[in-house]
Amino acid sequence: MFEFAELRGREAAFTETEFGERQSRARAAIRAAGHEALVVTGPENIYWLTGRQTAGYFAFQALVLPVEGNPCLLVRELELVGSVVNTWLRDIHNYQDGEDPAVALAGLLKTLGISRPAIELGGWFVSAVMADRITQEIGHGDLIDGSAILPPLRMVKSQVELDAIRAAAGYAEAGIVAGIAACNAGVDENAVAAAMLAA
Repeated sequence: MFEFAELRGREAAFTETEFGERQSRARAAIRAAGHEALVVTGPENIYWLTGRQTAGYFAFQALVLPVEGNPCLLVRELELVGSVVNTWLRDIHNYQDGEDPAVALAGLLKTLGISRPAIELGGWFVSAVMADRITQEIGHGDLIDGSAILPPLRMVKSQVELDAIRAAAGYAEAGIVAGIAACNAGVDENAVAAAMLAA
């Protein structure tokens, strides 16, 4: 990642401070649940914690959030630059296509000294086969499901999030008003869409 360090956070949705505050809240919840770390696998939760967004969410990705230390992101090599640009993360690891991501995750956890993390198992992004592979590679018995840790935190919005939601609602309202105003006999949908986008 260091060769792309100058791109770090260039397209991040929020400031490094905002994501840091979210990560701090998540760490407190992970600690309160009695875990040393949470392996986050849901794209919506990875986004909430880091700003990472991609059309390639179908491929395995994981954010390791320890209660102590920096978060570490694991993505396909193809996703590396996008991950640097979208996030403020300093520790991004990648695996190759054809490489078993369960092996890559287990190796990352070992490097971090994490032996029994909780992991988000409740979403669509860790199949039963992948969960079995991770269990085998970690080698410490059944996985601990941490799927319930982050959703309650995401329900309570920060002031920055509320401001972004209000701004988005304003854009949506302006587009709808412009679209309705553009709807006249003989006007095609492209002209209506153009009016909405120009609003």
